[in-house]
Amino acid sequence: MRPHRGLFTWTFIGTYDMYDRLNRFARKLSHVGLFNFRVQADGTITGQVLPLDEQARLSHPEIEWYLTVRNDGYRSVFTALVTDPSARSTFLAEIARLLDTYPWVAGIDLDLERGPNEYRSQTTDLFRAVADVVHARGKKLHADLPPKQGDHSPWWEEWCDYGALASILDTCLIMTYGFAWAGSAVGPITPRSWLEATYDYAVTRFRPEQIFMGLPAYGFRWRLDKTPQELGRTYRGVGGPYLPFLDWMQGTNTHTDGLHDGQPATETQPHIAWAGIWDEENWQTRGLFHVYDVLDARDFSLTSPAVSDAWGNRRYFASWRKDRLTTFEGVAVDRAGDSYDDHEGAVIVEPYEEHWAAVVHPRVWHREDEYIATGNGRWETLYDPVTGEPMGDEWVGLTTFMLDFAPVVPGSETIYLNGRPTNEYRLDYDTGLLTFDEAPAEGVDITATYDYTEVEGRALYNLNVAQGGTYDLALLVSFPWFDKRQLAVELDGERFIVGGPGVVEQWYPLFQTPHWIVVARRALSAGYHTFRLLGTDLGSDPGVRLYRIVLASSVTQEVVAGSGSATVHAQPLVDRDGNPAYPYQNRFRVALEWLRRAPDPAPIWGTRWTEYPLGALSNPAYRVSGNWRIEEYVPTDVGSGTGNQDPGAGTGEGGVGTSGGRALRGLGTLDLDYDGFTDLVVTANVVPGGGTARCGVSHAGYRAALESTGRVVLCDGTRELASAPAAYAPGVLRTLRLRLRNGLADVWVDGEHVLGPVAVASRTGSTGLFAEGGEARFTAFLVGDAHWYMPMEAIRLRRPDGVEEVVGRVARTGVEWNEWGYFRLLDESQEELDTRTERFSLDWDYAASQIFALAPGAYPLTVRFEDPGVWVARVYLGDADGFSEAHWADWETHRRYADLAHYRWGLAGTGFWALGMEDPKLLPHLPDQT
Repeated sequence: MRPHRGLFTWTFIGTYDMYDRLNRFARKLSHVGLFNFRVQADGTITGQVLPLDEQARLSHPEIEWYLTVRNDGYRSVFTALVTDPSARSTFLAEIARLLDTYPWVAGIDLDLERGPNEYRSQTTDLFRAVADVVHARGKKLHADLPPKQGDHSPWWEEWCDYGALASILDTCLIMTYGFAWAGSAVGPITPRSWLEATYDYAVTRFRPEQIFMGLPAYGFRWRLDKTPQELGRTYRGVGGPYLPFLDWMQGTNTHTDGLHDGQPATETQPHIAWAGIWDEENWQTRGLFHVYDVLDARDFSLTSPAVSDAWGNRRYFASWRKDRLTTFEGVAVDRAGDSYDDHEGAVIVEPYEEHWAAVVHPRVWHREDEYIATGNGRWETLYDPVTGEPMGDEWVGLTTFMLDFAPVVPGSETIYLNGRPTNEYRLDYDTGLLTFDEAPAEGVDITATYDYTEVEGRALYNLNVAQGGTYDLALLVSFPWFDKRQLAVELDGERFIVGGPGVVEQWYPLFQTPHWIVVARRALSAGYHTFRLLGTDLGSDPGVRLYRIVLASSVTQEVVAGSGSATVHAQPLVDRDGNPAYPYQNRFRVALEWLRRAPDPAPIWGTRWTEYPLGALSNPAYRVSGNWRIEEYVPTDVGSGTGNQDPGAGTGEGGVGTSGGRALRGLGTLDLDYDGFTDLVVTANVVPGGGTARCGVSHAGYRAALESTGRVVLCDGTRELASAPAAYAPGVLRTLRLRLRNGLADVWVDGEHVLGPVAVASRTGSTGLFAEGGEARFTAFLVGDAHWYMPMEAIRLRRPDGVEEVVGRVARTGVEWNEWGYFRLLDESQEELDTRTERFSLDWDYAASQIFALAPGAYPLTVRFEDPGVWVARVYLGDADGFSEAHWADWETHRRYADLAHYRWGLAGTGFWALGMEDPKLLPHLPDQT
């Protein structure tokens, strides 16, 4: 074998053409796996060496020939071999039989996939037992292993322990292909970043000379205009060898030729030669077949609150929240909140971003006054009490001082003399008169701290209406915290409560955001009208901000989540014969590449620490006990509930995403500075540390925790209510969720329901995070309502033909909707999943519009978000007869990755799946092995 240029492949295809290539290019191959042997659940192995295999091995003895023993991905078979002693014994005997039957082979190639993750060490024991059988006969054990980027990453390959297998296997091939597959999102079969992360890790566990880099020799084509169900198959994509993709590029194939996707042969689609687009980032080719235009997120102009961002190699635009779009007509009065005509008491003016607001403050204020006992007295002449003669002058200090503000809250004061508290005084709480028992000496520092009560706040605005009529009263307000959610106001003596319970619930989407509320509609005469902002005695919560007061003939409001608009082009092309080509009957469809999620609890509070400053946590939103700080953090090992997407906004089904950046790290407790929440769902991404004994989430004294003992527990304070086994490993990110609803508690780990329902008391209390015994990291902390759900699934598409349609709304039963587009279950003994039959992909997915006609030209297209949490990455305009995107490997793919394997990691070589699929130019371009 040529050093670092070994080449492994398999006889999976089994065609005459494959054997012809094998014989013609045998000098290029170092290892060949005869892909004929399948293991059953009882351990027996079926299959044999075929006559053409026998001819090839006799003709090419320089090749190392292996018997590939496979389970074809059946987890039940793999699990039986690991856990059933009888099946394992039979399997080992069958391995021995094969080696005795074919003594000329170099060894066994184990292709066991989708192993039992709960039996990691036992799986290693199985490989060790096979190695003992193989090595006893002087043969080699090779294995085809899944790509891993950490000891416990990805979670679905937990069974595979690179570090343990390194001392067992002679060689291995890591199958760094199939990242994109028939059931995945469109994308490169082998993304380079994924491949690099895999081998950067692999060479820390294996010796480089043990490793072959697995590469694809095939590709996938994904239909974008129809769902798999409409296509009559399980997956959107279909895989195939290189040559069919060449046929698409040459215009031989169409979606209506009767040869693809089960579609009838209508031959209505033109035969167009499509260019292959080289993906320089991933060293593969991309094809867009019968796609007339494609837009990505950078092509869209956005309206608030939509934003643009990136995840991995995809740009996208999305919305994270809902807003209330307010439109005014016939504005008669527009007054700033800080421009009152008169005020008294506990009303102040304060800035907030670009606005100034009138704010009703608490009547009780805290003060600190300071005095120096200098000049607060007089010199008096002393006289002899007997003779009456003058004896000299004496300084007589004053014993009384007047505090700056009154009335004083009884008992709130502390009086200091030169920094030391004293009780030798009297204080008139009504007037603020402070009297010392003895006058302080000259120069003594007197400090008084106290709370005083201000008169109730009022602000008066005289609103001049030029013309009589019927007007809407609208206020621009902000509710800055959960206990600050209503204002009391008057218009011409009629009192109104703005916000408050029933309007501003704990899940209210516009907390901490200035927004308009329409208070009332009233008939008003021409002239002045009195508007008053009232104090806490009449219903205002202290701290609520009033920015503007508007009287308008009409105020309309609409709940929005933002939108994106772009221009799409439908232009004639040219077919392979040089004739103009355009879709049959001008029929098009728009397809979206998007990410949708299962509904999340209606959000109340969400913290991801990426924008927090590094260092000790300092935020008035939290009460902190212990040591908590923000630090840089990039997750390497993640648990099983996070999927392949961001938290950035939840994974649905009980999880949040796992983006890197910064994390909260600490020991102790961290709670929100509010104890009034009722039924809640509390979720966190948590990474236990090496010394962490217990860490998790809490509400109202109830705790859901991961324990270092390998359990998840539900506690009421220190009293354990329930427990269950849970995978636990320091450094591994897990998603933990606690729900308290209607007197029942439930717990999820990585999206799996593990505890509950457990009967608990319904109560309010603090909500937060905790870590005991040692520090833990938290990458996300989310608090949601336990009754209302926020869907993250639908958009409203304004197509190029000007027609609007809603795309993605899921059909549900047994739910009630509110004005914000949230819903709740009518029967809360059910789960949200019970209300629908549709399931959500954890990957990028595709949805197409209805068919429409479109003449050549440029047209506007708008994506309006019906829900937050929907990400849109690309928008395709394609032929309604069918359109696809494809990605495939060619000879240049293999050449570049082979160089990387050699020069970056010093690997043994490469391998490709599979012989007979490859670009015909591949093998001629590879070096000979000898």
